Amino acid sequence: MRRLTVIGLGLIGASCCAAIKKRVTDWTISGYSRTEATRQQAVARGLIDQSFGSVADAVAGADLVLIAVPMGQFLSVFSEVFQCRDAQTVVTDAGSTKESVIRDITALCETPPDWFVPGHPIAGSEHNGVDAADADLYVDHQVILTPDSKVSTDAVKLVTSFWALQGASVSMMDAERHDEVLALTSHLPHILAFNLVHVLSDDNEHLDIFRYAAGGFRDFTRIAASDPTMWRDISLANQQSIVTGIDRYVERLKRMREAIADGDSDWIMGSFERARGARRLFSSLADQGVHPVTDSHPSVFKITGAKKGITGK
Repeated sequence: MRRLTVIGLGLIGASCCAAIKKRVTDWTISGYSRTEATRQQAVARGLIDQSFGSVADAVAGADLVLIAVPMGQFLSVFSEVFQCRDAQTVVTDAGSTKESVIRDITALCETPPDWFVPGHPIAGSEHNGVDAADADLYVDHQVILTPDSKVSTDAVKLVTSFWALQGASVSMMDAERHDEVLALTSHLPHILAFNLVHVLSDDNEHLDIFRYAAGGFRDFTRIAASDPTMWRDISLANQQSIVTGIDRYVERLKRMREAIADGDSDWIMGSFERARGARRLFSSLADQGVHPVTDSHPSVFKITGAKKGITGK
């Protein structure tokens, strides 16, 4: 019987509990959340077998500990786990940035411990909290692990099997590359969505604007309903890569503004055609089970052969 401890019972942590409960019977799950109400709710819903009021009690005797808290809380939680974990306990996380996690751990432990496997499940929802738990959240989704060469092979195998049990596809990636790619494919889109809604909400006529919003607006801005605290923490944790991504986007937006202002129909058409071709390529890769954010399947803009199908400026 394996013992899993989940620290943080929001969407990510609670969905892991639900997924394990749905698929296996030889794991027991202990849970910790800062609020008693959340812990009681998780027990009542059958997501965890027992709850604890402290991190120390929750991790005692665990085979695997998942830290699933907002990035801003990671260091304080990891410090507690570091002080009280048993010798055999493997620890992983679910944070959206990896270099900041490794920096925090290195500052605390001097060198990254061989029992910690940095991880990031690329799945989510605009909903949050224990009520948002989804047993199938990770099915057919990528989980990226970023261990260095000093991390125990057995630890990596345990974390890999943990995510595979939930239906996820697990890949390895360098931490720096992970943060660069996710800044563009996840973090930047959220920032754009938040800011578009913010801009429109500043308009005196914003109620009419929202009332007549079409499906494109709803689709693009759905993620602006995500947890602001979580995305504030991610924005600061992956600061450099996100700023680089914003700069790239701003340059492209400036060029588009110039083309529209100048009536440059050919440039606008070329840009839209290229974007449509790239989006179709991304969709076709996803339909084939190819995940473009991993080392084995890099960004669609890096695939030499497939790139021939992208036209336009």
